[in-house]
Amino acid sequence: MLGLYEDRIVQPLTQGQRDPAPPRPRGSLSAEAVPAATRPAPVPVIRILVPVIMVAAMVAMVALMFMGGRAASPVMLIIPLMPFW
Repeated sequence: MLGLYEDRIVQPLTQGQRDPAPPRPRGSLSAEAVPAATRPAPVPVIRILVPVIMVAAMVAMVALMFMGGRAASPVMLIIPLMPFW
């Protein structure tokens, strides 16, 4: 069972056998100045427009599907968007 063996891998040391602690540091610490904050780069317009265009295309595709009945399948409605991928 665990913990019942008397053979120890690391033998405990007495106070006299231990190495002395290193000396404590003395003096003062000098902190560096905080760097100036940088202004984040502006978001490109295309990064905002692409999701809006994709959502508008999906809404238009669903609207055309419902308005056209079974005349237009979703695959045929998405084919004009494929050159943009």
